[in-house]
Amino acid sequence: MKLVLIIISILFSRSIYGLECGENGTIEERIIECNLSCDYNSKGHNYSWSLVTKTKRGSYEIWKDNQSGLLWSQKAPFWSDLPGAINDCEKNFRQDYKAGILFWHLPNQRDFENAIHNGLLACTPQPYEAYWVDTSSPPGSSGVIYNGIVKEFSRVPSNFSYDYRCVH
Repeated sequence: MKLVLIIISILFSRSIYGLECGENGTIEERIIECNLSCDYNSKGHNYSWSLVTKTKRGSYEIWKDNQSGLLWSQKAPFWSDLPGAINDCEKNFRQDYKAGILFWHLPNQRDFENAIHNGLLACTPQPYEAYWVDTSSPPGSSGVIYNGIVKEFSRVPSNFSYDYRCVH
């Protein structure tokens, strides 16, 4: 029994904390190279997420929601106001995190709701944070966040700083 636990521990530590993977190639090639998935069951439905990229730089991860096909970053390494988060996802994310030439953007509320239903909070790092959500309109004096602690969406001033994730 002790040997089984040690083997499981070694496999877990290699897969979660191992070296970088998926930094080059197509999305499917990256998934094959990373060889790590998270299976999530909710109300009798099975959902699956696949690790696409894990960079050496801060162990940054990108996960694919196999139900929706969307790619999700883990939270950005710094907080930002809403205009800054939108700009970072659209302009800086591709080059900074080897995310390829894909079009990245801030997720909208529907993307977030679907991903939460599909296991985003169970399968990706930092689930209990407050994240900016794109409201599909130019940022004005307020914006929307998803608060992972209380599990609800709230309207807040757009010049406040919160975490954010980018999605493709």
